[in-house]
Amino acid sequence: MINCEANPLELPELRTDQDIIQQVKKDEDSIVKKECYVDGKLIPVPTIFELKMVQHNLFNEEGGSTRASADGYWVFLKPLPKGEHTISFHGSCEKRRVQRRI
Repeated sequence: MINCEANPLELPELRTDQDIIQQVKKDEDSIVKKECYVDGKLIPVPTIFELKMVQHNLFNEEGGSTRASADGYWVFLKPLPKGEHTISFHGSCEKRRVQRRI
């Protein structure tokens, strides 16, 4: 739904991988609006969600059910009834000041 990205081409002061990660975390923490609507109805944004991981998965972890959280904001929807639907997202974050050397 809304994610942040940082890189040294745009922000030359980001010299290490840790600098890049810290910038993204800072940007994520500045998100002030995160909304999703399905057919005009606001869908709540959970911070904890149920997760079912299959056996023989990408992470080579044992499969099973668990609770999880993520950094960033996505929408997980239950299957919608057949037919046309409108899904819209609204998000905003604090505008960061970027100083560039010329």
